Amino acid sequence: FDFSNKRGIILTVADEKSLAYNIAKKLSIVNAGMIIGYQPRNEAKINGIKDSIKNALFLQFDVADEGLFEEFFKQVSERFGKIDYIVHSMAFTKKETLKGKFMDISKENYLLANNISVFSLTQIVQKFLPILNDNSSIVALTFTEKVIPSYNIMGVCKSALNSSIRYLANDLGEKQIRVNGISSGPV
Repeated sequence: FDFSNKRGIILTVADEKSLAYNIAKKLSIVNAGMIIGYQPRNEAKINGIKDSIKNALFLQFDVADEGLFEEFFKQVSERFGKIDYIVHSMAFTKKETLKGKFMDISKENYLLANNISVFSLTQIVQKFLPILNDNSSIVALTFTEKVIPSYNIMGVCKSALNSSIRYLANDLGEKQIRVNGISSGPV
């Protein structure tokens, strides 16, 4: 494969163990152009891996920070004009929500996990749709088919993400934009 004429974004890489990092490495091998978002709190880890991915520009990104989100979009628009792909690899919950019983989660933690892990895909699509080429591809990393002990709210979020993927695929199909979820299984 030669993807040297393809450009896109990967949101977000945390470190060299993250699935998004490994996707970026594979896209780098086929010469895809990419802008990789990372959270400011991971800057030290990102500085250690930047040189391992060619054709990539690393920029700070946090879906919950409107300023960083807008700046990231501006940079992508200016550098690429249009993009061909989006990789959504974002999930977050507070560690305490992964312990104990799911039914004990607070409303605050439930909403936080769903905002970052689920709604972020829709939010990103809304923002980047004007610069997405027809016949482009959106891929979200997901997982869940059953109850997994200590996964709790993340299992619920991934189920909601799966449903969001189907609805976004339906909405964007008329533009020949594919929206898919890939499940790596429990990692």
